Amino acid sequence: MVLKNQLELRELENIYCSRDNYKIVDRETPKGVYAKKCYVFFSSHSIYYPNSDEIFEAVIVRNDRFEWVNCIPPDYSRAIFLRDLKKQWYFTGINSNINSIERLKLWLSKQVSGYDEVIFVGSSAGGYVATLFGVALGVDRVFNFAGQFFLRDFIKSALDRELNPILVKYSETESHKYLYNISDYLKLCSSKIYYFFPRHSEDDVFQFRKIHDAKNGIEVFSFNSACHGIPFPVYSLPDLISKSKHDLEKLAAMYKGRSINGFLFSIKISGFGKFVRFAILKIISRFFKSAKRKSFNY
Repeated sequence: MVLKNQLELRELENIYCSRDNYKIVDRETPKGVYAKKCYVFFSSHSIYYPNSDEIFEAVIVRNDRFEWVNCIPPDYSRAIFLRDLKKQWYFTGINSNINSIERLKLWLSKQVSGYDEVIFVGSSAGGYVATLFGVALGVDRVFNFAGQFFLRDFIKSALDRELNPILVKYSETESHKYLYNISDYLKLCSSKIYYFFPRHSEDDVFQFRKIHDAKNGIEVFSFNSACHGIPFPVYSLPDLISKSKHDLEKLAAMYKGRSINGFLFSIKISGFGKFVRFAILKIISRFFKSAKRKSFNY
């Protein structure tokens, strides 16, 4: 049975209280890399799905899943992975000690201190909080893939309010009101934000329009896609997020005002050779899946 309310999951509170729900990977700065880079990756609400005890047990309890762990660029000195098990846009932080937006921001500021470059990355709800904290901490770059800027639409209907009780709880508190519309917050932005969204997704177009008049520091990449999330093949992510500010500015200028094809974008980012390898692996994977389905039919 799929539960409607994430907070009803049997093991959720136990894992929230007993585990850190973050992972830090450190290493010496690679030879030939002259900047100590810290990447922070924020998991989205897809960290486990659907919201059932069985899935939570398999994905979180047993496998201890974090998103983005296969997307670390080769030039990292520190990589930090976070997850919000309650799926409430990190309003209650990540665990029983770091249990609020304010405490998470303070904890993050300490973890990224001393690095030459700090890059925040997230999609959907992870993109929202990557942007929120990226602006607050003045990090070098934020990569926001179909992240939200306006949360009030997630507490309008009765079902939404049931699914998002923490958003409802804090919606009328004065100290948290700014969290529901961070488009105004972006006007104070000193960080560079790279925002990637699918132009044929109604929900994402709604979010894009919220930042139409608050584009200070934001470079927008609009993709010819309806898929919420990362609108191009994910194998290109490490190559994209490790690019220099200069290269990213050139990329933004090239695609400004254009509708982008995700496959052609990945070729531009990672080269044709990687795309061919990706395509071959896709074909092989589909072949084996098809063969497996046929074997079950006999």
